[in-house]
Amino acid sequence: MGYDDEYREWVKHLERSNRALQRIIREYDRRVTKKRDRPLCGAMTRAGIPCQARAVWDTDKDKPRNGRCRMHGGLSTGPRTPEGKRRSLDALARAVQARRG
Repeated sequence: MGYDDEYREWVKHLERSNRALQRIIREYDRRVTKKRDRPLCGAMTRAGIPCQARAVWDTDKDKPRNGRCRMHGGLSTGPRTPEGKRRSLDALARAVQARRG
């Protein structure tokens, strides 16, 4: 087998691999909503206009996570564990004490 034969075999292999990859990409594109088709955040900005960023997207479920962008994801839920609640109260007490002087 000469150099030309090896080269031709390699080119055929690459063409087959490329076709398989293109098929996988086409299947993925049909399954996932394109970014341009995803909903906008819509939260009111400080400028008084709706946010134009796209909502955070859950690719596994192919739907928005909460309808807001990464900057307007919502308020914190606050501390959940007993330790977190204790630390939050300690920080509040320190802040009040510092404010009183």
